[in-house]
Amino acid sequence: MILKNEKIMKKIIVLTGFFLVFVGGVFSQGEWTYDNLTTFKQSMGSTHIGPYVFFAGGFTSGGYTSEVEIYNTQSKDWIYNQFSLAREFTAGASGGSKVFFAGGADESGAIAIVDIYDTLSGQWDVAELSEARVFLSAVSKGNEVLFAGGGDLSQGTESDVVDIYNTDSEEWSTSFLSEARGNMGSAVVGDFAFFAGGFYLSSGLPSSRVDIYNFSTGAWTTAELSQPRYFLAAVTVGQKILFAGGMGADDLPSKRVDIYDAVTGEWSIDSLSVARAFWDHENAASVCGKAYFIGGWSTETETYQITGDFNVIDIYDAANGAWSVEYLPYNLFFHSTVAVDDKLIIAGGGTIAGQFIQLRDVVRIYTCTTVATREVDFQAYVDVYPNPTSGTLHLAFQDNIQEVKVCITDIAGKLIYATSGLNAKAIEINTNGFAEGVYVIQLQTPEGIQSQKIVVSR
Repeated sequence: MILKNEKIMKKIIVLTGFFLVFVGGVFSQGEWTYDNLTTFKQSMGSTHIGPYVFFAGGFTSGGYTSEVEIYNTQSKDWIYNQFSLAREFTAGASGGSKVFFAGGADESGAIAIVDIYDTLSGQWDVAELSEARVFLSAVSKGNEVLFAGGGDLSQGTESDVVDIYNTDSEEWSTSFLSEARGNMGSAVVGDFAFFAGGFYLSSGLPSSRVDIYNFSTGAWTTAELSQPRYFLAAVTVGQKILFAGGMGADDLPSKRVDIYDAVTGEWSIDSLSVARAFWDHENAASVCGKAYFIGGWSTETETYQITGDFNVIDIYDAANGAWSVEYLPYNLFFHSTVAVDDKLIIAGGGTIAGQFIQLRDVVRIYTCTTVATREVDFQAYVDVYPNPTSGTLHLAFQDNIQEVKVCITDIAGKLIYATSGLNAKAIEINTNGFAEGVYVIQLQTPEGIQSQKIVVSR
């Protein structure tokens, strides 16, 4: 079973066995529903904007794919699209009104392409990273989207480049990690992006370095994990980031969880129930105040062979620091995991089946009820005027909002506009491109979710 080696053909078999086994315990407090991708596949890039979840590219029984499957968590409908080049392990992120899929790999090696989808125009555009790479990390905050590190497995080289896209100016700039490496765990808390651990492709050794980017100043600082490791998962839950698992020295998977507390600025250590590796935030997410580390695998460094896979779900409760464990009905790795509002979505992936990899098409959707979504009084936080509007819509906040995400949908739930802001006092939205009619504007802030109808008239 090959994780990734450009010189060795993958062996894939698709088995049609389909298991609908419910997990209990913590998950029993919510509801599972199920859907399917168009085909069996793994190693997709994923992200979301508003209620829309994007699953892009990946590897199928027929090879690399360029298909982009978009799931609307509100209407439960699917939209199907294509990006420019079939590939796997592309890094997904969203910022402003745009969705990005950067880098990745196909049979020729690492790729520099960045496919950019504009939710306002419904059009795709193509840009390029400053270096071709796979297993890079992608995060976003406010008007900046960062694509950091990665490398080219076919060349045995790693990168220290951080390509930064500004969604306001629509311009690219470049910065650098303190060490060149790929396979990091990445996440954002407060004003800071963390890129932790990683793998030196040229030497075959793991890293303990944590590069920290300040979105407000553009400055970098560093820290160290308690253990060097790569292929670790990173998840933000509350004001903490958890860096979990990974592959360490001597090809041994790790149970270690390094926890950074953004309130105190201190680090602590904890453990998973089972030692294993993850693919950054594709295999982990947080929803309803809990972080979920789903499935995983172990690998052999020199040949990149998968040596084991897992069905374990480790669950961390940010409210009390307690851990619990649940199980998938089958082992799973290289799946995609996305959290949207109160939903945890697990799509595709693979399972070791003898000398083959059994690809999955199942989309497992967990809607949690342990913590209800808090609807906040709209007028208590923001004035929206004029409403109706024929031009510019103004959002004036009562106090500076540390972080706000704004989505506007039509009555059918189609995303029309999306943006985000940091320390915002006011936001202006140009509605000249909107058709006449009724829309729903939704604000997501640390205080909760706020919704209101607006009318566009001419």
